[in-house]
Amino acid sequence: MNVWVTLLAGIASAAVLGYVKMVRRWHMTLGCRPDEAHAPLPGDELIAVPSLQATHAVSIQAPAVEVWPWLVQMGQGRGGFYSFDRLEQLLGCGIYNVSQIVPSLQRLSVGDGIALHVKAPPLTVAEIQPHRAIVLAGGPELQPGMPEDRSWYQLHTYQGYIWSFTLREQPDGSTRLISRIRVAWNRDHLGHFFRSRVFLEPAHTIMQRKMHRTIKELAEERRRQRQTA
Repeated sequence: MNVWVTLLAGIASAAVLGYVKMVRRWHMTLGCRPDEAHAPLPGDELIAVPSLQATHAVSIQAPAVEVWPWLVQMGQGRGGFYSFDRLEQLLGCGIYNVSQIVPSLQRLSVGDGIALHVKAPPLTVAEIQPHRAIVLAGGPELQPGMPEDRSWYQLHTYQGYIWSFTLREQPDGSTRLISRIRVAWNRDHLGHFFRSRVFLEPAHTIMQRKMHRTIKELAEERRRQRQTA
């Protein structure tokens, strides 16, 4: 019996080590070029020493000015997050994605709220650079007086978190969309560590990847329609 326990423990340890050294490093920077994964981005300064950071990127065959409207209108109760909205609805998020530019949602200012869930306090727009960057911030340290998050996210238990979207135009006229999350928690809080490693990190990569692919498809299709009109 002890032999089997030792063997299973060894297999589990090897699996965890393989995930941390190989799979995690890959999916936490999915789509990034070597100079993008750890390059400074708008909003980084809000969490100087994050407990975790994930950066994802995608190339879009359209100029930044044509990608920007899709980012400006994102949010629960707004344009959605262009990800798996049926799954988000099952989780009670109340998110419904749109597939067109909504003129009434094209105004966004610092201090505005962008919700992730109907029961979660909205993230705050901490920085906005037209056609270049949007930074969303949350957590008690970045939102003093933040109410309790009654959704499954439980974001009030973290110290702070940012979700940034940066557009970088390329010489060929395309745009790189780079999204980053930085999260800070109490390093003695093992619950946060395991919850993030086992569930939140992989889930974020999957949802962020879908978001990027959808925005890419929408922006490129709209550009094709405008060019052939």
